[in-house]
Amino acid sequence: MSVQVTLEANVYPQAELIGRWDLRLARWISDLLCPPVVAAVCILVAAAYLATPVAWKWAALFLGLAVVPPTLYVIWLLHRGEVSDFHLCVRHERIKPMLVTVAAALSAWGMLIVGSAPRLLVALATVGIVMAVITLVITLRWKISGHTTAISSLAMLCCILIGPAAAPIALSVPLVAWARVRLHRHTLAQTLAGAALGTLTSLAFYLARPIR
Repeated sequence: MSVQVTLEANVYPQAELIGRWDLRLARWISDLLCPPVVAAVCILVAAAYLATPVAWKWAALFLGLAVVPPTLYVIWLLHRGEVSDFHLCVRHERIKPMLVTVAAALSAWGMLIVGSAPRLLVALATVGIVMAVITLVITLRWKISGHTTAISSLAMLCCILIGPAAAPIALSVPLVAWARVRLHRHTLAQTLAGAALGTLTSLAFYLARPIR
């Protein structure tokens, strides 16, 4: 019971971070590689790979529909005191933001489909919807890591688009997992489950249909 309480609450106040370089590093990693940031990077990587003016326009719309609204919603909840922190450390506080995330992902996917956006961006939107829905269902009973889900999806996208040269990006997955465990936000099992979800979902969709 005490372990669960520790995991559900963010037990490292600012005072405890003083002199603890590992905790400060873990906090920086968690903030810089949080799911909204990683999702935005995925979209920008796809647009850069396509490298056309049309792709960049669709990427901007994609960002505006799929990433910005859920992020602003969490900030609004945080301002109202309805969530503990931006990373939603308490499991039950994640449900409403995840519903908004699913709705935003669906709206972005619909716009991309209707507008005949580049296949790669449509595939990316499809992966986002599937991961958001699966994560929401799991979160009803268990706190899977959204951080490792997102970063593993980015690593897989880069490896598929760039090839072996992108392999070093995969090192970010265990780095993020370490940060989440070190901050007591997740167990090792929760980070591994997130990494598996992001990797397998991305791999299945990117390889199952043409993306160019």
